[in-house]
Amino acid sequence: MKMPLLLTFVVGTAALPSIAHAQADLCAIPDSLPRATPAFAPPSAINKRAATGHLLALSWSPQFCRANGSNPIHKAQCGGTPQQFGFILHGLWPDGPARDDPAWCAPAEALPSSLVRKNFCMMPSVSLQQHEWAKHGTCMTKDPEPYFKASAFLFGALRWPDMDKLSRNRPNVSQFIQAFVAQNPGLQPNMIRVETSRGNWLEGVRICLDTAYKRRACPRDERGASARAALKIWRLSK
Repeated sequence: MKMPLLLTFVVGTAALPSIAHAQADLCAIPDSLPRATPAFAPPSAINKRAATGHLLALSWSPQFCRANGSNPIHKAQCGGTPQQFGFILHGLWPDGPARDDPAWCAPAEALPSSLVRKNFCMMPSVSLQQHEWAKHGTCMTKDPEPYFKASAFLFGALRWPDMDKLSRNRPNVSQFIQAFVAQNPGLQPNMIRVETSRGNWLEGVRICLDTAYKRRACPRDERGASARAALKIWRLSK
């Protein structure tokens, strides 16, 4: 039986040394986390088409918490713990042509707490982990373990620019991308899209991948903020 492509990727990278990443000044997993609950999509949202590529979606946590931190559901990420997260993983997504993306390919039972805790420092939200597995991961593998393992490898390979310095310098989107590329050999500006909120505040970054999870030029339908747009970055509090 042919091995699913995501499993092939995981097996192919299993022997490589793990790459440490520090997306938080201090990541202390809370003693108590909410239990994951199963996630199911309405039938109209199910799309089992084949992927034509993938996206590694990153979220700039300070901006997310600025907008959503008062909601108790986000306490583990945005408050009640000593850590402050910078970039976190939003998810690893299968991509389809013309925004016709695979989604909700199978029912998703609740993630085991051991897996949630293992990936907390990369994705510090139980509900986000469950949602990403249910909506995207089920279209890539039958088991959540390889989905999160592949996500962790791709996320852990990234290096971050000096976000405090960038925030104070007020770059445009193109300058931000150049700073991001400079920290990640092999990454090219056309492989990145920047997401902003109202007012041009940085919300996140998307890195385009091919069907073998290698970085590629983003397809034309994968749009982001204008290269010339002035970018504002909400800083981590010191």
